[in-house]
This record gives sequence, structure tokens and C-alpha cells, in this order.
Amino acid sequence: MNLLIIGAFGTVGRQLVPALLERGHTVSISSRDLNKVCPWPELENRRYTLDLLQPETLIPALKGTEVVYYLMHGMSDGEQHTTRELWAARNLAQAAEMAGVKRIIYLGSLLSKRPGTEHMQSRLATGRILASTSVAVTELRAGIIIAPGSAAFEVMRDIVGHLPFVLAPRSVHNQTPPIALADVVYYLVEILNHTQEQPPIYDAVGPEWLSYAQMMKRLGQKLGHPCRIITIPGLPISWAGLALGIVTSVPTPLAKALVAG
Repeated sequence: MNLLIIGAFGTVGRQLVPALLERGHTVSISSRDLNKVCPWPELENRRYTLDLLQPETLIPALKGTEVVYYLMHGMSDGEQHTTRELWAARNLAQAAEMAGVKRIIYLGSLLSKRPGTEHMQSRLATGRILASTSVAVTELRAGIIIAPGSAAFEVMRDIVGHLPFVLAPRSVHNQTPPIALADVVYYLVEILNHTQEQPPIYDAVGPEWLSYAQMMKRLGQKLGHPCRIITIPGLPISWAGLALGIVTSVPTPLAKALVAG
């Protein structure tokens, strides 16, 4: 099949592209930054620089494309990231419909029954906007992806690696099912074999439900840097987000959005 990977240079995209090539698909790739070094020299002639807020940049990339993998989010873009995310999704959905794309596969986030934060509501709204046209959409909602380059993983790793103890809000004991990067890539590849008569939304989870505190303690054991977590009821989540800007290499807007989520 002719595939376009939007977000090919991210953590998931860098593993997904070779997996799809191994299956014999014709793969085109895109990024927002023209200066990024392409990991796959053989794909340079199928590389596009896209600005999803400029619909005209999408037309050349979508020509002849059967399936689009949409791996993008805008959480690193600052306070207006939600508005930009939704406009980007709308532009892609409309351009894909005009270009005759058959399907969009969207990598979203695992959601609670009543997502209350801006980050989670944006993930939900993005999926709905992508599905608002005649183009078929399959949404894979993944939990925290365990891999270097995964923002949630790197935030926890940096906290454990840099702090002798952590002051955290009570929500640090909320549980979530983290998932390995290899499993996410496997599901994204296999979804191509699923017809649209099957459910269009899948939850991708790992085998265990763990709290953030448990995950950080496991990371501490692996790093040889024990992590002591002190829960402070009523600690504003916004304070925790600001502190992360000091101890983690993850961009502050992204770290704050993840903590709020």
C-alpha cells in the first residue's frame, strides 16, 4: 500500500517506518522541520515538509496516498497547543478527503470515562475531528509508552535521576497500564489488516496497571537511584508542572500538559 507517515521522525515513527518497509509497503514520510536528518536515505525522495496549519502544503504529500498514519500532537507548542492541534486535524481530514485517501490511522492517548483535563479533551477532540469526513479512521489509544524519547517516560526517568525525593500530588497514585514501544508499533502495523467493519477505536495497554509512583520506583531500581515519593494532599498540579521544567529535558509546556493529564 502507499502510506504517508505524519510524524515519522518521532519516537514511534522511527520504529514504525522500518516495520512498514519490511512488510513491502511504499512509505512516504513527513516532518515539520526541513533540517532534521533523515534516518532513511532511501526515502529522501519521498520526504515532505508539512505545516498542518497550511493546508496547501498537504496536497503534494497526499497525492496517491491510500493510508495516512497520524502520529502528531502539539503539546510542545505552548499555551495555544490545543487550538493548533484541532485546526491541524481539521485541515488533514479535509485534505485527505479531497485527495481520495482511504483511511487515517491515528495514534491517540488512553482516556478515562470522563476526561477532564485539556490534554485529554484535546486527544478526544482530535480523534472526532479526524473522523468527521468520509475518510475511514482507526484510532489506537495508547497508554504511557515505555521507551527513550517517549515524553512521559523521560519525565519520570529525569525526576528519578535528578531528585533524592519527590513532592507529588495525590494523583501520583493514579494507575495506568504502560505499554512497550515495540507493542505499539506491532499494533499500528497489524491495524492495516483490519477492515473498517471492526471497531474503529482500540485501547492499547500493557499487562500491568501501575501507579506513577510504582513506575518511578521501578525506574529508580533500574538506575540504582532509589526514589522516595512524598505525597502532599492539595499540592497544585501546576506547581508540579513548573518544577519539572527544572529537572527534565522535556520541554516545559509538554511536561506541564503531561502532568495535568
